[in-house]
Amino acid sequence: MERTELVRASVELLRANEIKYDAYVRPIAYFGEATWFSTCAESSTDILIWSTPFQAVLGSGRTFKACVSSWTRLNDNMMSPRIKCISNYQNSRMALIEAIRHGYDFPILLNDQQKVAEAPAACLFIVRGGVAITPSITSGILESITRRTLLQVCREDLDIPTEEREVDRTELYVADEVFVCGTGAEIQPVVEVDGYRIGEGGIGPITRRIEAAYHDMVRGRSRHHHWRTPIHGTVAASV
Repeated sequence: MERTELVRASVELLRANEIKYDAYVRPIAYFGEATWFSTCAESSTDILIWSTPFQAVLGSGRTFKACVSSWTRLNDNMMSPRIKCISNYQNSRMALIEAIRHGYDFPILLNDQQKVAEAPAACLFIVRGGVAITPSITSGILESITRRTLLQVCREDLDIPTEEREVDRTELYVADEVFVCGTGAEIQPVVEVDGYRIGEGGIGPITRRIEAAYHDMVRGRSRHHHWRTPIHGTVAASV
C-alpha cells in the first residue's frame, strides 16, 4: 500500500466517524495469514487503522518529572530500535511501569553505551546554552517524525541552534531545559530528573517557544500547510 493510500484511508475513517475533535489515528501493519512461527514471507500484509479520542497537553502548562531507568534501551543487534514495531515497545513499557511505581511520570532510557536514548514512545531534547540538543539517530532511538519536524522548525522558523549528538546521563541534570516529543507526547516539558531540578523548575523559554510553534502548526496557524491534511474542509482553528 502506498503512503497516499494510507492517508486517504485515514481521512475516510475520520470523516465516516464524524471526528471533529482531537483524535489519535493508529495504523497497524501485520501479517494476516501467518499461522505459525515463520518468516511470514508468503503471508499477505494487512493493515488496520483505528482512532481514539485524544487529550492534547499543548498550551496546558503541564510539566513532568522523569527518572533514568534501570532498564536499558534495546540495541541494534537485538531488535532494531529505529523500527516502529509493537514488540519493541515492551522495552519501554517495562521502564514506564518502574518509573510510575517510583512516583515519576515517565522514564528516560540509556542505551548499551550508557548514553541517553529516549523516553517511552518519545524522543528527548535538552537545552544547554541556548542550543537544542537531541541524541543522534545512532543512539538507539526511533527515527521520529516529530523529532525531525522540530529540528527543522528550530532551524528554519525559530533561529534556535540545534545539535544531534551523544548525550551523557549527567547532562540531563545540568541542562537548562529538558523536554520530550512525539505524536502522542506532543511537547512535554521535564522539570525534574532523578530528583534534580531542571533550570528554574518550570517551562524554559526555548521549550516554550518550540511548544508554541508546534501548537500553531498542528492547529493550522503556521505556514506549514503542506504538513497538514484537511478532514472536513476549511475548519476554524481551535485553541
